[in-house]
Amino acid sequence: MTVALVLLAAVALVVVPGAVACLAAGTRWRDAVAAGPALTLAVVAVGSAVTAAVDLRWGVVSAGVTALAALVCAVVVGIASRVTDRGDVAAWRGGSTTTTPRRGGPGPGVADLVVVVLAVIPVAHILVATRGLTAIPQGWDAIFHGGATRFIAETGRAGLTDLAPVSQPANPHFFYPDTYHAFASLLVGLPGGGLPEALGAVSAATGVVFVLGVAVLAAASAGGPDSRRWRPPRSPRRRGRSRTSPWCADPYCRSRWRRGDPRTAPAG
Repeated sequence: MTVALVLLAAVALVVVPGAVACLAAGTRWRDAVAAGPALTLAVVAVGSAVTAAVDLRWGVVSAGVTALAALVCAVVVGIASRVTDRGDVAAWRGGSTTTTPRRGGPGPGVADLVVVVLAVIPVAHILVATRGLTAIPQGWDAIFHGGATRFIAETGRAGLTDLAPVSQPANPHFFYPDTYHAFASLLVGLPGGGLPEALGAVSAATGVVFVLGVAVLAAASAGGPDSRRWRPPRSPRRRGRSRTSPWCADPYCRSRWRRGDPRTAPAG
């Protein structure tokens, strides 16, 4: 039960804060889930740097305040984007748009289920490799990463130059980007969230993040359900090009216009 709790907390912690901020900024939910982890780590990076600069302890409280500040910024961006989009839609009315007919195949629900199943595979792999999150993988610098995570959890010091006591005590100018360790330290205090469990859970969550990102990228590249949704252009240049896009898509009209047929010339 404790292993499941730590795993769930790791996945939620890496996905939810950034995804909520993306949704507040007006992003579609699939894109928000895929981009959420990157934004979450960006928030952790900024928060850990700011707390180190003002000599505050990095922990759950400071991380929550940083996430709240990021959410407020995202809401402001979302409001500004909606105002801009409303003007673009008003300018676009009266023009013609084309939509791509939906192709045959499984619906979005089936695709989402496949993504969930694929996301479970790396989690299961980490569970087996770490014997239920009780061991730290030794194929990487486990001593340094474990020591850095515990150091941040115990001292609250998560600045870019704060890990010298862990790696190079004689070098006060030691520099290391420790966003990963600052993030993992938030899991150490959970019930059953010892150091091996925290590091293993973050590794498992990383596998989930890769699956989500690749799934959304593939959907966008292959013309998934969200990629077909029309969005108004944001500049006069793009607006003009979009108005002629149905004409540009017809090779017959293009060839006749090149030969000087006025009936097939683009409007404007």
